[in-house]
Amino acid sequence: MKKQVIAILLTVAAVTCTFCPMVAARKANVAKGTGTLIADKARQDKYDYFFVESVVQRENGNIDACFDLLRRCLDLCPDAPEANYCIAQYYRVMGDKEQSFLHFKKAAEADPDNTTYLEVFGLSCLGTEHDDEGMAALEKLVTINPNKLDILSLLQYKYTEKKEYDKALKVLDRMEKIEGKSEKISIEKSNIRLTMGDKQGAMAEIKSLADQYPNDPNYQSIYADVLLYCGENKQAYDLLDALLAKEPDNSAAQISMMSYYKAESEPEKADSMALRILTNDNTPKDNKLMLIRQIISDNNQEGGDSTKVIDIFEEVLKQKQNDGDMAYLYATYLQYLEMPKPQIKDAYSRVLEIAPDYAPARQQLVQMGLLDKDYNMVIELCQAGRQYNPDEMAFYYAQGMSYYMLGHNAKALDTFRSGVELANEQSNPELVSDMYAIMGDILFAANKPTQAFEVYDSCLQWKEDNIGCLNNYAYYLSINGDSLDKAEQMSYKTIKAEPTNSTYLDTYAWILYMQKRYAEAKVYIEQALACDSLPSVDILDHAGDIMYRNNMTDEAVALWKRALKQSPDNKIITRKIKLKKIIKK
Repeated sequence: MKKQVIAILLTVAAVTCTFCPMVAARKANVAKGTGTLIADKARQDKYDYFFVESVVQRENGNIDACFDLLRRCLDLCPDAPEANYCIAQYYRVMGDKEQSFLHFKKAAEADPDNTTYLEVFGLSCLGTEHDDEGMAALEKLVTINPNKLDILSLLQYKYTEKKEYDKALKVLDRMEKIEGKSEKISIEKSNIRLTMGDKQGAMAEIKSLADQYPNDPNYQSIYADVLLYCGENKQAYDLLDALLAKEPDNSAAQISMMSYYKAESEPEKADSMALRILTNDNTPKDNKLMLIRQIISDNNQEGGDSTKVIDIFEEVLKQKQNDGDMAYLYATYLQYLEMPKPQIKDAYSRVLEIAPDYAPARQQLVQMGLLDKDYNMVIELCQAGRQYNPDEMAFYYAQGMSYYMLGHNAKALDTFRSGVELANEQSNPELVSDMYAIMGDILFAANKPTQAFEVYDSCLQWKEDNIGCLNNYAYYLSINGDSLDKAEQMSYKTIKAEPTNSTYLDTYAWILYMQKRYAEAKVYIEQALACDSLPSVDILDHAGDIMYRNNMTDEAVALWKRALKQSPDNKIITRKIKLKKIIKK
């Protein structure tokens, strides 16, 4: 009767919690009549109660209570498999690897037929000092369940890693009995035999595969590759020659034949075969790209004529292209060769003709346009880019920047707004931050300081150390005479980041001036002048004002005169010089 009650409790727990495997294991023991873990019935009842309660507590998220209950279970029965298994997981999370190992091991030893315990214990041991014990546990697991292909595959990998090649081959044989002969297994066996120095065995493995599937030409090609590797060139050639006679466009056979010509030092035939492969519609795209990269690498190592590679590209690109990858690789190769810019532009434009949504090619053209200050071209490219790749933030940034450089501030503002509206966690924070920064500059220039400052705040949320934004934000605050303490803090960050930047030093000096900290302002404006061989009108004008406030009138007038040379029509500076004092603007 008591066993029935326990079984009912375990069934209820199994339904109501996600920790079912252990409850199910306990339930199975009870059902088999092996639930009596302790001779003392009272202690057994306590164990069963505490274990079920630990499962309930875990399901309710009371992790500490669950852990304590499991420890009480083990006080009652130290060898209980389900309790050891459960508590081992807690120790693993806690980072106590040794305790975790000991409890997983106890669970596996106490219930040796439980494949879950064996698998988890075995896997937890791999890569540790208990690696051999883990391998033994996994071997036992596949003895109980021979069809565990994932575990067999892992065992094969581990035996190969340990250079226990005979054991690895035996595991592969077991896998082959389950799955049947396959390319993956045969190649793995062949590779292991090659590592062992058994060329005959390696060739035999692939020949067996090819013989079993005589109508699959790919296996014949694989066999030819192994023959070539083992030095059986004549046999490989005969096989490939017969195969290509039947299927002239078999790309796998063509690739193998190219390898044969290279092995036989027949470069012209190898090159001819390479071109056949690259212009063969049956050749997978990845194989084509891999081959042409190899051609480029070989050509560079040999110090060959790059025109040979260019000719190959041009011949390949005469074929219909399903995507822009090959054309893009060609364009980047021309760029690597530092070919004339018009030729490189044409190559990237060809990519877009093939695949208008190929963003990397468009971005290269945009970058070239920005460097050439061809802002109208950039605007046109980015407008199309926004249609094909509406989530690509770079197009909004480059188009907005181009409008800004052309003086079309309203269009720039609209473009940047469209861009920042798309910003999300995956967006480049520097790009988003810079868009906000320029928006702030535009808004302040439009006499909208409140909106500008709000946008600057957004900019700094995306990148709190956006130095350009910090400088402009601080300077514009000082012009308004608002929040000078905030402005000083922001500006100080800029001169700490770039202590020789005359613009940032000037801004900081000017904010100190606005705070009437004239002596400190003098120190920083002198640094600004020292760091700039051709200081701007603003820096010279500020320097004059700061010197004047430090009772250095002659120095102030000299600086104003330098400013006036750059801006002869500046009436305010003219009056300063005439009156030898600061005047209100």
